[in-house]
Amino acid sequence: MTSMQHVDASLINTDLQARADYLTKFIEFGPEDAEALHGATPIVKPLVSAAVDAVYEKLFSFDITRATFMTRNTGFTGKLAQKLEDINHDSEQIKFRKDFLKIWLVKIFTADYNDPKTFEYLDRVGIMHTGKAGFKHREKKDPLFVDYAHCAILLGYVQSMLTSAVMGRDDLPQEVKTATLLAINKVMWIQNDLFARHYITPYSSKTTPSASGFDQRVLIFGCKFAESYFFLTLSFRDPIRVMVGMRVQRCGEKYLGDALCSHQASFTLAIMFFMALVLFFLDTYLWYVIWTSVISVVRAFALGSSIWTPWREIYTRLPKRIYAKLLATGDMEVKYKPKVLVSQIWNAIIISMYREHLLSIDLVQNLMYHQAEDREGRKTLRAPLFFTAQGSREFLPPGSEAERRISFFAQSLTAALPEPISVECMPTFTVLVPHYSEKILLSLREIIREEDQNTRVTMLEYLKQLHPLEWDNFVRDTKILADEVDVPTPDEKSGKPGKADDLPFYCIGFKSSSPEFTLRTRIWASLRAQTLYRTISGMMNYAKAIKLLYRVENPEMVQAFQGDTERLEKELERMARRKFKFAVSMQRYAKFNKTEQENAEFLLRAYPDMQIAYLDEEPGKEGSEPLVFSSLIDGHSELNPETKKRTPKFRIELPGNPIIGDGKSDNQNHAIIFHRGEYLQLVDANQDNYLEECIKIRNVLGEFEEYNMSSQSPYGQGGHKEFAKDPVAILGAREYIFSENIGILGDIAAGKEQTFG
Repeated sequence: MTSMQHVDASLINTDLQARADYLTKFIEFGPEDAEALHGATPIVKPLVSAAVDAVYEKLFSFDITRATFMTRNTGFTGKLAQKLEDINHDSEQIKFRKDFLKIWLVKIFTADYNDPKTFEYLDRVGIMHTGKAGFKHREKKDPLFVDYAHCAILLGYVQSMLTSAVMGRDDLPQEVKTATLLAINKVMWIQNDLFARHYITPYSSKTTPSASGFDQRVLIFGCKFAESYFFLTLSFRDPIRVMVGMRVQRCGEKYLGDALCSHQASFTLAIMFFMALVLFFLDTYLWYVIWTSVISVVRAFALGSSIWTPWREIYTRLPKRIYAKLLATGDMEVKYKPKVLVSQIWNAIIISMYREHLLSIDLVQNLMYHQAEDREGRKTLRAPLFFTAQGSREFLPPGSEAERRISFFAQSLTAALPEPISVECMPTFTVLVPHYSEKILLSLREIIREEDQNTRVTMLEYLKQLHPLEWDNFVRDTKILADEVDVPTPDEKSGKPGKADDLPFYCIGFKSSSPEFTLRTRIWASLRAQTLYRTISGMMNYAKAIKLLYRVENPEMVQAFQGDTERLEKELERMARRKFKFAVSMQRYAKFNKTEQENAEFLLRAYPDMQIAYLDEEPGKEGSEPLVFSSLIDGHSELNPETKKRTPKFRIELPGNPIIGDGKSDNQNHAIIFHRGEYLQLVDANQDNYLEECIKIRNVLGEFEEYNMSSQSPYGQGGHKEFAKDPVAILGAREYIFSENIGILGDIAAGKEQTFG
C-alpha cells in the first residue's frame, strides 16, 4: 500500500512553490518530462509562427473571443480597433499579443523546471489575464481581463496542435513521441492550474472573511450582552426596585430647602445608570481585544506563520525560497544551478554566525554545503541534512541565539517580498546612527571589576551566565589562537597541559595580557552589551551582504579575475561603497576624553569606510559666539601625529550651534548633509543587525515601490491615474530587543516590541 503524504491545503493556496511541488508530484512531472520537452524544441521552434497564427485564426472565428481584443492589452500603447471587423492578423495589438504568445510557447519547451522562477513566470501569465498586473514592469498599465473559460479551451487547442505536430513526425521513435506527448500534456495541465488558481476561490479561504468579519462581531456582541446581563443588569435590578419608590423624610436644608434631599434617590439612580452605561460601552473594546487575539492566533496557525508552527515546511523549502526571493537571477548571463548559488549564501550566513561565536566548528560542519563525489565520481554539492532533519539537536543548540536567528530568517522568507533587482541597479542608501555619550567599547576594567562593594558579580560573569554556549565557543577559539603564538605551560605533576592551565581562559577569556587577547574579550563582551560597537558591527554587515550578492550573481566577473583575489576584493569593495554608506553622528567627538578617543580610533581602523560626523568649534571674533562647523572624517582620513586626530574631509560652517532644542534630532540634522543615496535608514546606538537580514536589503528597498518608475511627467500629467496612489515615504521595521533575559524591565520592553512591533 502506498504511503500517504501530507499536503497543507492552506499552504498550496498561498505559497506558489508549495503548489508547484504538489502539482509536479501529483501528475508525476519529473526530469524525464523536462528532458522530453527540451528534446522537442527543434520540432516546435520552426512551427511557432504558424501555430500562433492558427491560434488567432481560431480566436477570430468566434465573436465572444474576438471581442476580447477590443480592450487595450497590458503594455500596448498603439491604436485600438474600433469594431470587430477591423480586428485581423495585421492589427497592431494582435501583433503585440502574438509576440507574447510566441515567447510563452518557446518558454514551455526551453525552461529550466528545477528553477522556481519558471513556475513564477507561468503563474504571472495566469495573473495578467485576470485584470491584475502579472509582471512588475506592466503593473501601472491598463488591465486585461479574459474569462477563464477562454483560457482553458485555448490551452486545449494549443495542446491538440502540438500533439498533431509531434505525431506527424515519422522520423521519431515511438517511445520519444509518447514521452513528448505526455510531457506536453502535463505542462499544459500545470499552466491550466496556474490560470485557475487566480479565478477560482479556494473553499478553505471562504471561511476567512466570516471568521474575521461577521462571525467576529457575533462573538464580540454575544459575550458583551451575556456579561452585561449577568453582571450589570441583574445586579442593578434590586437597587432599582428599592430606590424607585423611596421617599426621603425630614428634609430641611437651610439655604436650598428640601430640593436636593428629597430627590436624593433619583440623583443616585441617575448616577448609577450613567456608570452602568459607561461600563456597557467600555467592555465592548475589551471583548474586541480578546476575540481579535484569539482569532489572530488561530489564523496564524492556519497560515503557518505562527512561531509555534512546526518548522518542517519552513526549513525544507528554505533553499528554494533563498533562490526565488533573495537572488536576482533573471539578468544573469551565465545560468547556474540554484544549489550552486544558494550554497554560497547559506555558507556565508553560517560562517558569519561562527565568527560571532554562536556556533561551534562541529556544528558549522554539519550545517554547511560540502563538495562530494557522486556514484559516477563527479563532484557535486551535498546539502546539509539540517533542511530535512532540523528537529535533531546535532544541528542547533535548543534555545540558542543561532536557533532564533535561523528560525526567524526561515520564517520571514515565507512572507510575500518584493522581487529583488541586480546589485548594479539597486539604489544607494545611507545608515545614520546618532551618538552622544553611549558606551563605545567596554574597557577591560569595566568587564572584570565588581560594580560596587555590595556585589560579587562582574559584568563578564553576568554575560557568561547569559550566553554560556557562546562563551565556550569563544574560549575554544582563543585557545586555538594562543596555541599558535605560545607554547602551553605543562602541568607540574603530569608534565602535560592540564585543566588548571585552561582556567584563565574560562575565567576571563585570556591567559596572556597582551593587547590582542584582552581586546578579544572586550569585543566579545561589547557585542553582548548596549554599546556603539555592537551597532556598527551589525550595520556594517550591509557592506558584506552587498559584496556577497554581487559576487554570487556575477560569476562571470569572478572568472574574469582568474584567481586574483586582491583585484576581486577591490571590485567588490568598490560596489559596496557605491551602494552603501554608514555614518555616525558623534557631536561630542571633538571633546572626547582619551579613552573615548582611543575607542573611536579603533572603530575607524576596524571599519575604514565608516564615517564620523561631528561638531567642531573655533573661537569667533572678540565678543562674538564661537564658529561651529560640521566636519566629516573616515578611516581613510589623514591622521595628525601630534594631536592624534584625523583631518576632516569636509568642514561646513553652520549658522550657529545646532544643539539648541532637541539634542538627538539636531544631532542627526547636522550630519544629514553628509548622507548619500536615495534612502536613509535611522537607527539608535543600541541596535544590532545580522548578515542574513542585511541580505534582504533589496527586497526592503523594493517596498518603496520605486523600482518601476512611471513614464508620465508628474508636472505635465499631475492628474494622471498613475499618481493617484500615495507614495511610500517611510518604512518601519519591528525591532528585536535583546534585553529580554536581563531582567523584568527588559523582558517587558522586549515583549512589548515583539507583540506590537
